[in-house]
Parts: sequence; structure tokens; C-alpha cells
Amino acid sequence: MYSRGSRRGGSGRVGGVWSDGDEALRVFEGMEWRDLVTWNSMIAGFQISGMWAEAVGFFNRMRRDGIGFDRATLLSTVSSLCEVDVDYVVQGFWYCLQLHGLSVKSALSLEAEVSSVLVKAYSDLGGEVRDCYKIFMDSSGRRDIVSWTGIIDTFAEQIPQVSLSFFCQLRRDGWVPDRYTLLTVLKACAELMIERHASSFHLLIVKSGFEEDNLLANALIHSYARCGVISLSKKVFDELGFRDIISWNSVLKGYALHGHAGEALELFSRMDAKPDATTFVSILSACSHVGMVEKGAAVFDSMLEKYGVVPDYDHYACMIDLFGRAGCIAEAMNLIKKMPMEPDSVIWAALLGACRIHNETELGKFAASKLRELDPDNSLGYVLMSNIFCSDRNFDDAISLWKKMKGSRVRKKPGFSRVEVGNQVH
Repeated sequence: MYSRGSRRGGSGRVGGVWSDGDEALRVFEGMEWRDLVTWNSMIAGFQISGMWAEAVGFFNRMRRDGIGFDRATLLSTVSSLCEVDVDYVVQGFWYCLQLHGLSVKSALSLEAEVSSVLVKAYSDLGGEVRDCYKIFMDSSGRRDIVSWTGIIDTFAEQIPQVSLSFFCQLRRDGWVPDRYTLLTVLKACAELMIERHASSFHLLIVKSGFEEDNLLANALIHSYARCGVISLSKKVFDELGFRDIISWNSVLKGYALHGHAGEALELFSRMDAKPDATTFVSILSACSHVGMVEKGAAVFDSMLEKYGVVPDYDHYACMIDLFGRAGCIAEAMNLIKKMPMEPDSVIWAALLGACRIHNETELGKFAASKLRELDPDNSLGYVLMSNIFCSDRNFDDAISLWKKMKGSRVRKKPGFSRVEVGNQVH
């Protein structure tokens, strides 16, 4: 399934969250005397609006003016670093280190709220797991359910089995998990993809009285689907008293993940919620996996005409993949030419994948060049094109391409798998 993740820009205003920010700044600058509450209000406003650079800048300015800081100051400033754009991660990480140092010197790092937000910032900025663990351990004796949830969330995607171990420790220490803790643990279950873990937490959710919680039900649907038991995903979905768009999308995504296009289309026809862009990504992906070209094309055409959903990059990528898997290379290329926006790297990667399947060497070279142009650090273009050359028994060009990849210092991401032996995941 083709999808993208996006993060907020470095210092842009986000959706008018702080609509009076300019006026607030004007009033602030016009004040003859400013106390700590005034500074904290400005930093909090920047943080809420995703303006991390302004938040950090005001913190530095406050320090230069000889104003001290308190817990609220650190919470807002460190929280703002969770919104750092991917291009500024290194800079954001450096700021996080400085703020961590100040929190240690002031002993504020021992407070559960401060340690929790530090853990989240380090995690979001790509910090080492051991650093997050140390911050958590340093708050010994002052932990609360928020800090426990924070550390569990930190490990959920990177080392999910450690996340589950922390949850067990939480229970042994006498803490009662809330809905957010359980939501985080279900994320770890989805990463581990082991059915018995998802089933155990499903039982705990019921025992805890959260069986009617839509947020947890949607997470369960996703977790069961990731574990390969789409029947249990559907069971949770069917038992929901109220189904929001996320509920529908979660089960549709599960069907798409396992190539159950017929079931996905049948469920789509019964939707009592207005489908959104995510809905159509799932449907198109499901059609792609089983080669339902005509049905997929019909769904794509109906997006704008019937449902008012404008196709975006993800939908075009699904259609390119659909045409490509079915061998309709010319149709895929024609669709790219008709796109109302410039094709991005995911579009060219989808076309290149189709060229690899059907040994379209010349078009593959073109797609690979476009992919390297837009995403030069991505190894996919080199690897897929090398496979095309090898399929043509053109080993000299394949070797030459690998040398070019090495010379450009592009590294292929290693694959990995998990196996469960004796109740231990390796």
C-alpha cells in the first residue's frame, strides 16, 4: 500500500491554531515589564501552533534577558521539538540535549511530566532508545501513568517486545493502565504481529471496561489485521455499537493488506460513513493486489465524480501499481502524463516496480533516473534497476550500477524478520 507521512514545517503557522499570534507578539513587545507567566504564555502559543523555532528562540531570548524558567517553560519548549521538520532534526536534537541538561541542573527532570516530554522528544528526533530509558529510570519514585505510557510508546515501534516488558512491569508496580496506555501497547502488538499478544490485550480491554471505546476498538482492528487474523478484525468491527470513519478505514485497510479485494469492495458498498482519501487508498490497494484493473479504475474515476474526493499522490501511486502489476504499462505511463501535479518519487518507484516485473528495461531506466533525481539517497532505484538488468542477463550493467550506488554512498536498507521461540521474540 502506497502512503506518505508528513511532519509540520520548521517555523510555519499551522492551520491558524494561534490565530492571534501576531497580535499577541505585538502586545508582548509593547510591554514595559514581563514576568515569567508572560514569557510562558508566548512560548506555549508558539508550541501549540507548531512553531518550534519561535518557541526555542523565545526561550533563548528569555534566558539572555536573565529570566528564570519553571516546569511550564520546559514542558512547552521541549514539546515544541516534537514538531521539528525532518530537515531540521539534527538541530532539534541539539536543542533537546541542551534543554535536557538544563532540566537536570534544575532537578526538573525528576518530575514525571518533564521526563515524559523529554522521552517523547528524544524518540521523535531519532534519539537512542537507551537515552530514553535512562531519562525514565532517573525519574524513579516520581513516575505516574503518563510517564509509563511515554516510555512504552517510545519502545512500541523500535523494540516492541521491550515495550510489552515495560507494560508488565507497570502492572507489577501496581499501576492501572488507562485507555492511552492500552492504545500504545496495541501499537506494539501490531509491530510484533503475534496474535496471542493482541488477544491478551483484547481481553484486558474488556476486563477494564473499555470494550465500547472506539479508539481502542479501531486499534484492535488494526492490530489483529497486522497479526494476520482478519476474521478477528471483522469480529471487533461487527460488534461496534458506533462505527466512525476510522473504524471503516481500519477494517478496509486490513482487507487490503491481505488481498481480500472482494470483501473490501462489498464492505465499501455498505459504508454508512462518507468515505475519505484514506478509504480509497485501501480500496485501490486491495484491487491492485488481486489484479482487479477495471474495478479499480472505476473506483478511481468515482472518487471526484461521486464522492467529491480529489485524488492525491497516494491514489495515483495505487493506480500505477494496479496497472503495473497487471502488465498495463502503457496505461500506467499515460496516467502519469495526465497527472495534475508533478509525479513524485513514490509514483516513479511504482512504475519502476512494474518495469521490473515485466522486464521493461528502457522505461525502467527512465523511471529509475527520475527516482534517483527526486530521491538520490533511496536505494530502491538502484536495486530494482539492477534486478531488471540481471533478468536480461546484462550483468555488466548491473555491476556498474552497484558500483555507482556505492560511489554515491547510497546504502541498501537491510531486511529483517522476527521469529517467536519459546515465548521469546527474536
